Amino acid sequence: MANRRGLKLDLDYAAAAQLVFDAYLDFLTTPVDPAERSDPKNFAAWNAAGRAAIAHLADIEKRAEAAGDPAQIDAVGALLAEARRSIADDPTDAKEDPDGEPGGEP
Repeated sequence: MANRRGLKLDLDYAAAAQLVFDAYLDFLTTPVDPAERSDPKNFAAWNAAGRAAIAHLADIEKRAEAAGDPAQIDAVGALLAEARRSIADDPTDAKEDPDGEPGGEP
């Protein structure tokens, strides 16, 4: 990838994405006090941080695509997909049915 001055930059997009992803997972797995969890402002901040991490990974993916290295593109794409799954699979969003059966109906 060339920068504005035409210099060829040799960047490791996969390593950059891994750093972002590791920080994101650290953030997701940090215990939150139940009182703080129920505060709407804290929830909004947590949600915004998750969206920012996903956006950062998506930007790294676009830059990797522009560089044209298939291995980098695949590695960054895999991390982005995993990050999206991790926010979708948030255990605090899981609703357990009282009877233990999926579907909500007895």
